[in-house]
Amino acid sequence: MKGFFYFLVLISFFSLSSLASEKCFESKSGYILKQKEITQKEYVCSIEFQEKIFYVSKKCFDQKKSLPCAHGFQEPIKVMEIKGLLGEFGSPGFKICYELKGEPQIFTFKSAISNEVEETDRCLFKNGEWLEIPLLVERYKGKLKNLD
Repeated sequence: MKGFFYFLVLISFFSLSSLASEKCFESKSGYILKQKEITQKEYVCSIEFQEKIFYVSKKCFDQKKSLPCAHGFQEPIKVMEIKGLLGEFGSPGFKICYELKGEPQIFTFKSAISNEVEETDRCLFKNGEWLEIPLLVERYKGKLKNLD
């Protein structure tokens, strides 16, 4: 009986380990485009940075070293200078996104981690790749200069 219990514990451990190592998941996502809600299925990947979980597109997850995705995975080399960074209009995260030639977008998806619908901001690039804006803000902390 004791051996069977240890067997169950071992099976449970390996099952949980494989779930924890799973980084990408299919999700129903949504966003607003021209005042219309668009929903679609897409692969969303979770990454950890500074002990926080952030989300990126599967394309960015697979192409960590290529621009524009590298902005979410590598330490910025240069200081980013943004006119009106601390201005009255627009968030610093959206301004970082524009500087990287992306389009900020409010985005919802069903998280495989919490099994809840989550809402966040993402920086969407022309090629369909995207990075969560809070990730960009974390990456560029200390590497931003306000130009007025």
